[in-house]
Amino acid sequence: MSFPSFTDVGKPCNDLLKKDFPVGTVKVEGKFRTTNGVNFTTTAVRNNKDYSYSFDHEGKYAHKPLGLTLTLGVSSANLVTAKAELLDQLARGLKTDVQAQVLTTSLTTNVRVSSEFKRSFLASSFKSGAAIVARGNADIHKGPLLSGDVAVSANNVVAGIEGAYDVQEKVVKRAAYVLGYINPEYKVSLHLLNGGKLCSLAYHHRVSRDVEAAVNTTLNPLGTSSLGDVSAEMGLKYVLDPATFVKAKLDTQGRLGLGYTQILRPGVKLSLGSVVETGKLAATAVDANNIKFGTAFVIEG
Repeated sequence: MSFPSFTDVGKPCNDLLKKDFPVGTVKVEGKFRTTNGVNFTTTAVRNNKDYSYSFDHEGKYAHKPLGLTLTLGVSSANLVTAKAELLDQLARGLKTDVQAQVLTTSLTTNVRVSSEFKRSFLASSFKSGAAIVARGNADIHKGPLLSGDVAVSANNVVAGIEGAYDVQEKVVKRAAYVLGYINPEYKVSLHLLNGGKLCSLAYHHRVSRDVEAAVNTTLNPLGTSSLGDVSAEMGLKYVLDPATFVKAKLDTQGRLGLGYTQILRPGVKLSLGSVVETGKLAATAVDANNIKFGTAFVIEG
């Protein structure tokens, strides 16, 4: 059984509502693996608004006997990133990584050290087992900024806390809490964000083998109305066949999103997306900004 981390709680709902809607861009991505085990990923993105282009290229090599993974990436934003990960070598269930970034135009650097610890255990009172997942990050050049989260799960119930602390300013920058229930059919989670000033409820339901539904509701108690500001988004995924699925979503702002994804052949995937501002559509004039389209094309070899 896989046990969730803090960010995994509510992820199925977020994935259904956010992924596979490529809007406002045209994206082409290629993933290839060499004979010596190096994985390369190249991504090109065109912004449909200003027709600007961005490019990213990444190479990754994993040495499983040593639990070592090395990653090197470059982008058209003149950013060079190097990352080294070590898994299960310092301790069982512990992953540690160091990431360094250099902006070549100004030689600005940034270093981040991260660690993640996972440990599951069995007890007579936990029929499905129990686990703890803890993660920590240190952003050396920002503060330093220390951040981390902990999630504890047992009997399909998970609770977690996340926060960030600025060492130089001696102030808590971020605090969040989550409580959720997870099973194969449905998942529900309550999130308290911004130190409890923002409340979010996420629900994901696998209705059948081919149908999934999700709803996310957010309440801002400090909003302008007497009961606070409430926003909601709901979505639906329908699998047409093993190679094709469609998605639709609608939020309280009147934004209607549509997505279509098809595996054209093994290793080749096409996604089409659109968002329509239904509340701003007029019968006599339609603003192009109220209807947006996008495309994503992924090749894996």
